[in-house]
Amino acid sequence: MDGALPGTTPLQQLRQFLSTFILDSPERRAWWQFWAEVAAQSARDEELRRQERTRQTSQRRHLENLIQEAARRGELRAETDAAAAAESIFALATGLAILELAAPDEATIRRASETLDRKSTRLNSSHT
Repeated sequence: MDGALPGTTPLQQLRQFLSTFILDSPERRAWWQFWAEVAAQSARDEELRRQERTRQTSQRRHLENLIQEAARRGELRAETDAAAAAESIFALATGLAILELAAPDEATIRRASETLDRKSTRLNSSHT
């Protein structure tokens, strides 16, 4: 899951991760369409549900680790609740990807991107 570019900061890596929730290419849209099918099937298949829960937990932990490391390095406030922030960001990003699947127009994709940019900026701007 760590496809970070060498020399990038944790906050930059967080933004890089969030960019994967923006369906701005046919390849990314195809992956998310596949994911939506898997998610729907997991509601009916216990083993698939376990696998999907494991994947989601891994992604949230990755976000949490990035936030913790950003706080440790002084990019974010030391008292940032990494678990709560990761949960909120992951839920928002996933929901936006679903909206982009339902309305694949340029305006929806742009709004999703802007929303995630604002979220990561607010997370960063809380640093004093």
